[in-house]
Amino acid sequence: LEINSLTELTEKEVFLESVIIDMGFEDSLVYLEESVLTISVLAEKFSVEEYVEIATVAKEEFGEKTLVVVNFINSSS
Repeated sequence: LEINSLTELTEKEVFLESVIIDMGFEDSLVYLEESVLTISVLAEKFSVEEYVEIATVAKEEFGEKTLVVVNFINSSS
C-alpha cells in the first residue's frame, strides 16, 4: 500500500471506531486485512439493530464487497 492509501485506511478505521463509541459502546477496534473488515466491540449488551447499524456504516465506508465481521465482547467478564 502507498502512504496515502494507508493513511486513508487508518482514517476510515478510526472514524468507524468513533462512530461505534458514539453509539454508546465502551470501546471498539476496527481492522481491515485483505477484504475482511473485523470489528470488535466492547459491550455489556447489544441488539440485532445495533449490529445492523454497525455493519451498514462499515459497508458505506469500506465498500459493499468488503466482508464485515462484528464481534461483541462482553465487558462485564
